[in-house]
Amino acid sequence: MIEKMHIDNSANKSIHATSLPAPRMMEGVRRREMKKKTLMSWSSGKDSAWALHLLQEDPTIHMLGLFTVIIQNESRVAMHATRLEMLERQADAVGLPLQTISLPDPCTTEHCNAIIRQFVVEFAAKGIECMAYGDLFLEDIRRARCLCQ
Repeated sequence: MIEKMHIDNSANKSIHATSLPAPRMMEGVRRREMKKKTLMSWSSGKDSAWALHLLQEDPTIHMLGLFTVIIQNESRVAMHATRLEMLERQADAVGLPLQTISLPDPCTTEHCNAIIRQFVVEFAAKGIECMAYGDLFLEDIRRARCLCQ
């Protein structure tokens, strides 16, 4: 079962979270008592920072780390071209580990989806239940992130 959560904090920006299938041992009553183990998509921008702030205040969320997509040859964030060194400093400043998803350049949509799907499966197996995104409310971006359906 994949649960989706959408928190609209203004007319133009929102937080999207996709919950991953829970391991069997965490289902039922015990699961309801626990905070949702979450990774935050980190683009290095203000929307990610605001979403992280809101999620860290949410008593149902256990924020375990950040993840970002970088272009392999350039060591920069795919979305904003922020250098990897800056990302690492930002992650240190908020006290969360940073995971990177490296994409080759060029990279087809199919290959990109396969790499990201592998990342999602790997972290779901490690107990991550939710991946959260803070961004402009753009429907095409939200559709592209629903890879785990």
